[in-house]
Amino acid sequence: MFGVGSYATIWKVESKGNYDVCQLSTQKKNRETGVYETDFAEQGVRFVGKAHGFHPQEKQKIKITNCGVTNKYNKETRKKYYTFVVFDYELVGEQPQASNTIEEDLPFIF
Repeated sequence: MFGVGSYATIWKVESKGNYDVCQLSTQKKNRETGVYETDFAEQGVRFVGKAHGFHPQEKQKIKITNCGVTNKYNKETRKKYYTFVVFDYELVGEQPQASNTIEEDLPFIF
């Protein structure tokens, strides 16, 4: 399931300048078989803000710590479109360091 606290694998990363578009998937353990099954797979998950600053890489295993979903309905085509966004995440077993955190860019003010 895509959500805060979910573990995911990043399969592909495409830089779009100030954000990344990633293909990722999540898995859930089937209680009956004990086998992990994919329960979410999406090619167009946007990594913005802090998540973009971590420079996501292919085959990374992550824990999503902040994310959101928006949708838009097109009346002409009668279709609903979803945008999945990751704002922050942690590498599983490691703590990534953002390369462009906001605090570093702010001047010191008295």
